[in-house]
This record gives sequence, structure tokens and C-alpha cells, in this order.
Amino acid sequence: MVASAFLIPLMWLLLFQEEKPPPPPPVDPEPLLAQARQTYLRGEFSETIDILKPAVRINHGLSMLLSADAYYALQTPESFKKARFLYERSIYEDDTIPFADHSYYRLAQIYIANAAEADDKGRAYDATTYREEAGFFLTQMLKKYPDSYFRDQALNSVYEVARDMRRYRQFKSAAELIWARSTDLDLLIRAEPVMFIEQRPPPRDVAALTDTYTRHADTIHLFPELMFAYADRFEALNDLAKAGELYLDIINLWPQREDSPTSLLRLAEINRRQGFYEAAGFLCRYIVEAYPNSDEAELALLAGLEMMDRRQIRDFVTPSHQWTYAELLEAVRHSGLDDPIRARYSYQLAVMEAMFGNLEKGLLIMANLVAEYQRGPFSGLYRNAYQNLLFQTIDDYHAAGNYWGLDRIYNKHRPLLAFTTEVRYPEKIADAYLKLNLPSSALLVYDNMWNFKQSITGFELAFEPALTEYLKLLDIMRMDEKLTLRMAEYADIYSERDRFYPQYQFVEMELNARRVDGETLLEPYTEEPFVIGNIWDARRLRRLALVAQEEEKKNLADRLYATARRRPSLREDLPILLREAELYYADRLFELADYNGARDQYERILVDQQYDASDRDWAYLQIARLFELEGKRKQSLRIYGQIAWSPDADSVPYSLFAKRRLDSLAANKTINQMEKELEGGQF
Repeated sequence: MVASAFLIPLMWLLLFQEEKPPPPPPVDPEPLLAQARQTYLRGEFSETIDILKPAVRINHGLSMLLSADAYYALQTPESFKKARFLYERSIYEDDTIPFADHSYYRLAQIYIANAAEADDKGRAYDATTYREEAGFFLTQMLKKYPDSYFRDQALNSVYEVARDMRRYRQFKSAAELIWARSTDLDLLIRAEPVMFIEQRPPPRDVAALTDTYTRHADTIHLFPELMFAYADRFEALNDLAKAGELYLDIINLWPQREDSPTSLLRLAEINRRQGFYEAAGFLCRYIVEAYPNSDEAELALLAGLEMMDRRQIRDFVTPSHQWTYAELLEAVRHSGLDDPIRARYSYQLAVMEAMFGNLEKGLLIMANLVAEYQRGPFSGLYRNAYQNLLFQTIDDYHAAGNYWGLDRIYNKHRPLLAFTTEVRYPEKIADAYLKLNLPSSALLVYDNMWNFKQSITGFELAFEPALTEYLKLLDIMRMDEKLTLRMAEYADIYSERDRFYPQYQFVEMELNARRVDGETLLEPYTEEPFVIGNIWDARRLRRLALVAQEEEKKNLADRLYATARRRPSLREDLPILLREAELYYADRLFELADYNGARDQYERILVDQQYDASDRDWAYLQIARLFELEGKRKQSLRIYGQIAWSPDADSVPYSLFAKRRLDSLAANKTINQMEKELEGGQF
């Protein structure tokens, strides 16, 4: 009974089960392919597609490729989609299918056709996207198949895609590719307008420049960057009329470009060189009014100032302001222009103020100029002019009995007066304080004079009458302790030991560094703390710290650099030591796995302008390594990329390391992606 109960359902299943159709016979693609070739050659593209369908279903490579060509030949939006699908399969799914360069090229042509259709329908965004896709496939084809039969056609398409998108960087790259790879005369002529103007050294034959521009004017006028390059070259070769015409075209064709003020400024300069000063002045005033916060506005103010200097224009009036000559000077002085330019006009303004009797204002401008502009053309002239004006003012005020004026001058210009060997001028300041019954202030002036004079090698105090007056003042004020000290110094200014001992210690250390091994040199300092008393002590500490690093005495190096870091005055006295100490501290934190502390320290280094580009690149590189250690790939890649293409020549080793890390990270990413695809069954 039990057995029969199981048999009845089984019989019903067998009775009502549908029969499966027999499997289709295996397809031999070769005869189909041969037949399809004949129909394709006769232009019967739909028939070709129908013939090849069985072969395409079994993923026969050549059949897929010929079917894609047939779809492409139909030239309809729907056929383009099917052709694109088959071309992409032939590229990405089966690398044994031949003629991959053909597939890349045809894919690009499909996207170019799609872009043209989008243009016709007013879909600008879609057209740009299609052209970007076309550019991608063309670039891949040229990269993977540099000797392809389609090379010149692809180069031409790359050129046209970049031209149609109006992207000059890509257009320039396309021209460079043509110049480097093609021998086709027509293509080389198309690349000529870019390659001619970009050659180094730049073209110097104005006739050749004019001829090239004339033959390619339509192409050149598609790109403001290219127009600017030609205008700049015409200007450099003194064809000012043609340069001005091009700058004006740029302004009229692209009025909203960010660099419009640059073209306006160049046009103003050309007008000035041609003697059209009113036109140049008008353009400069327009720049100042229309682009008030731009660099070009500052340069326009400078140009206006120079034209007023030379009496080429009478005034500088904008709709919102009537600029006086003094206001132009002030504006240039406080602008972001190059230091030598600002310095020249700061000096001019100071002299003008002094000539009009505003001595203290002129002195203040001159003091700021000297403080801000310590090196560069005419910096020595400005320092001498400042000193001469200051000393002349002190003489005039003292002779006139303007003692409170001398007090103001001393407080505002103490950095110079406290460190000058011309003691007769501080002496007049001290005399003014005594006349004002301010002996403590006079004493401060004398103290500064004495201390500075003592610091100068070879100076003899006995020959300074002003310092004798200082001793008298100490006697009057009953400052016996200081007087006793000063008298002893007066009798014997410095013993050799006191005067040269710090320098002697430094020289001795430098000599020992060459005579003894590092461990012996460091031995006296391994236990005792190092004290920085002067610049020579700081220099000794720097040498010891470097030797400690070489000898891998990390604890000693830590202590020495920590001592330096506690002396912020080293920023002025010996900045290189403070920089080395901060960099060493950051590296030690990194070494000790204090990654947060290390990153904070490196970031402080990045924003500190005392460090040079190489130091900042090192800090940047270390931050990238920290991100990499923490698994933050995106941040590390971004920083490595910036370092890899740093323009600083001193950063070449860091650039090479960054490039190696970029390659390594890219390789790891590719391997990981392939593993994920294999695990997920994706092919």
C-alpha cells in the first residue's frame, strides 16, 4: 500500500510532463561569415546582420565585428546603439578578437555622430559628453596602437573633437600629437597654428608670424588663448597695430572671460607705446573701475601714475573717484605689485612728503620701506636715504628746540638709532630728554649706545665723548653699582677671554669636528644641559645636533633640538637651526608612531613662510605617507600627485618618490579591483 501511494504521483508527473525540444544543432560560423562578407561588400547591411545572428549568439569574434560594421553602416541612431554594444564587447570581453584599433576608432565615430545630432537638437551638454567619450576612445586607440592603419584618421578626429569643444589645452595636445606622430601634410598644416606659436625659442620672424596668422586666422579666432599668444608675439616683435587688433578682438569676442582685464591692460600698454596716451589713460581708468580688486587694476594704477609722472596725461578720473597724484602713490605703495615697484614709489612718496615739510610722515614711510624691502635693487640707496633724512631731522629739531619732536622720533625710529655708530645723533636725543628733565629716558638712550658700541669688534670706547657723558650721568644719578661696572669696562673694554670666548668655543668645536670622531665630540654634552647664550652658542648647538643624528644619538639630538625650539628668538638670529629643529621634531613624532602629533607639526611647517619649497615638499610628502598608513588612499594620492609635478628643482628626489608611490598605489588598486571582479563572477 505504501509503495502504490508513491507510484501514483510519479505516474501523473510522467503522463503530463511536456517534452523538451531537442537542442539546436551546433553552428559553424565560418560559412556564415563568408556569406556575410559578400552581402556586406554588396552594401546589403541588414541581410549581413541577419546572416550573422547565429554566429553572434555564440560570441564568434569576427562575426561580432562584421555585424557591428554592418550596424554602423546603416547610420541610424538605433543601429549606432547596437554597433556600439558589439564594438565594446569586442574590446572588453574578448581580447583575442583582431582589429581592436578598428573597434576603438568606430566607437569614437559613433560618439562624434551622436554629438552632431545633439548639437542639431540644441542639447549642448549631451554634445559635450559625447565628444568627451569620443576623445577617450581615440586617445586609447592611439596609446595602445600607435602604428594603427587608422592613426592619421584618429589624429584628425582628436583634433576636431578638441576644436569643437573649444578646449584649448586638449586642442594643443592634439596638435602636438599630430606633430609628433603624423607625416600627413594636411594634418601637419592643421597643427601649424599651435606648433608655430608654441615653439621654443619663440618665433622671431615677424613676416613668418604674419603669414602663419593670415593662413590660420579662422582657427586662431576659435580660441582666446591662441589669440592671446599671437597678440603677445606680435607685441614682442613690435607689430603693435596687429597686437592691438588681436587684443581688441579678444575683448569683444569674449568680454566675460576672467582674463579680460589682462587683454585690456595689454591694449592700454600698446596705446601708450604708440603715443596714444589719452586712449591708454581711458583703458587704465576703465580697468580700475570695472575690475577694482584685480591685479590688473593695480597695474593700471601704476600705468596711470607713470603717465602722470611723465606728463603724458593730466589727470586720472574714474566715475567713482578723482585720483590725485599723492593718492596714486599711496595706492601703488599699498598694492600687491612686486616689491621693487612698490619700493620705488614708496621712496618717491616719502621724498615728496619731506619736501612739503611733513618730515615725520616722510620718515615713517621711509622706515616702513626699509623694514619691508631689505634686499633688492636700490635697497642700499633707500637705507642711506632713510638714515640721512633721519639724521637731518634730528639736527633740525635739536637746533629748533623741538625736544618733544625728538622724543617722537626716537620712539618711532629706535631700531636705527639704538644700533648706529653715529653716536652724535642719539646724544642729541639724550640731551633733549635731559632738557625735558627725563634723566631715566636719557639713561636708556646712553645704555643702548654703550651696549651697541661694545658689541662692535675693535671699538675703543675711550674715544667716544658721548659715552663719557654717559658716565657723568651715572655719577649724577648716583648709580654707583652700574658706574663701577662701566668704569671697569671703560678701562679695559673686553678681556680677550670675555670678548671672543663664545666665538672661540664655536671655532674650537668646528676644528674638533674634523679631528675627532663624533662620539668623542659629543661626550661632554651627553649629560649636561646645553645653554644658548648667544649666536655662537646656537651655532655650536646646531653642529652638535647634526653630529648626534649622524651618530644615531637620538636622545641627545632630542634634547639639543628641544633646547633650540624653546628659543623663538632663533627665528631672527639663526633661522636655519629653528627650521631644522622643527623638522626633526616632526620626523621624530612620525618615527615614534605619534601620527596625529606628526601631522599637526608638518601642517604648521607648511604654512610657515620661513621654510623653503623643499622643506614644505618634505612635510607634504610625510603627510601623504601618514594618510597612506591610515588607509586614506584618496588623500594620499592627491598629495603625491601635487608633489610629483612640483616645479621646484630642489624637490626632484621627493617628486621621484611620489611618482613611485603613485605607481604602486595604482597597481595595488588595479589588482584589488581584479580580485573583486573575479570573486563576484564578473567578466
